[in-house]
This record gives sequence, structure tokens and C-alpha cells, in this order.
Amino acid sequence: MKTCFKCKLLKNFSDFYPEKGNASGYASYCKECNNEYAKKRRLNKDIKAKDSDKKKQWYLRNKQRIVANIRIWVKNNRARSNATKKKYELAKTKRTPAWLTPVDFERIETQYKLAEILTKLHNEPWHVDHVIPLQGKKVSGLHVPSNLQVIKGGNNCSKSNKFEVQ
Repeated sequence: MKTCFKCKLLKNFSDFYPEKGNASGYASYCKECNNEYAKKRRLNKDIKAKDSDKKKQWYLRNKQRIVANIRIWVKNNRARSNATKKKYELAKTKRTPAWLTPVDFERIETQYKLAEILTKLHNEPWHVDHVIPLQGKKVSGLHVPSNLQVIKGGNNCSKSNKFEVQ
């Protein structure tokens, strides 16, 4: 017999899922409570997807205002904006190895052209992203064709300087 952590009822071991990491060898929650929790998580994913669509629609409705506000911020914070841009450009320059061939530089340029075309085609920003970031906390990548990918701007901004192991 084992007590469920959530409903606090004493139940048979057959009412629990096996779990290796737990001292008793079984999960802390009974199957009933676990299934209820899973349903809530699935619902939450649906809600997040709907919220994401709402955010996207809001952005599209307010895009001109957002861009205008960004321009004003850059104008009022010119030094900070320039410093950030220069820091990124220097990091990219330092991370571009000398052994790259002209073909590699063409491939890099093609990635940027693709991002520009997708931006015009989909009417939303697309960015060239470094899979392994140039200025990551744990790892630093190189500015080479194999480390570049074209992704939606929102995904790139949310990724920031994180390296996600897949």
C-alpha cells in the first residue's frame, strides 16, 4: 500500500506507475491524479498556442507603432544602441575563421539573402541565427555556414544567446 501525494488516499501499488528514480520504485501520484495532471498540461498547451496567435495578431495590428517606438528609443539611446551593434559585429568578426573559402562566404551571404526574401514573402521578420551563439554563456560558436540557420524573428529573439541541445 502507498499514499498518493496529491489526493492523500492510501492505494495499492498497482494504482501507481513504476518509476525508477523514486525510492519506492513507484511514482508519487496515483494513475488517476497523474492522468488529471496530464489533461491540464494538454489544455495549457492549447491555451498557449491560442495566446501565441493572439500575440502575433496584436503585433501585426500594432507593427507601425512598435517600429516607431523602437526608432524613438534608438534615437534617444544612440550610444547604447551603437555599442550593442558594434559589440555584435566585433564578435562576428572575431568568430569568422581565416580558413573560410570564397564559397563559404557566398553560402553565408545566401543565408542572409534567403532571410530577406522570406521577410518580404511572409510579411514578418526572418533572421539568420547562429545555432551555437557567438556570445553564449557556456559555448561560443563560429560565424561559418554550418552554424547558420534562417528562422522566424520571434523565435530567434526568444532563443537569445541560448544553445539548445537537441
